[in-house]
Amino acid sequence: MKKPAEFGYFDVDESTATVVHPVEYASAPHMANQDLPRLCILDGDNLTLDSPPMSSNGEDLGSYIKWTRSWI
Repeated sequence: MKKPAEFGYFDVDESTATVVHPVEYASAPHMANQDLPRLCILDGDNLTLDSPPMSSNGEDLGSYIKWTRSWI
């Protein structure tokens, strides 16, 4: 399964716990030049960026990115 990738900077809105990624380039061309908002969920050592559902082939799909802090 291929996963889309994008890059660009991000803006943080602390009042809504949201990160917005203004996508400069993406492996899926339709994602470029648009803002991708993601809800920030901080739970202990875990940070999750949750994306709103996106439509793909008529189906709404959700996605998230999750990081866990490592105590090395």
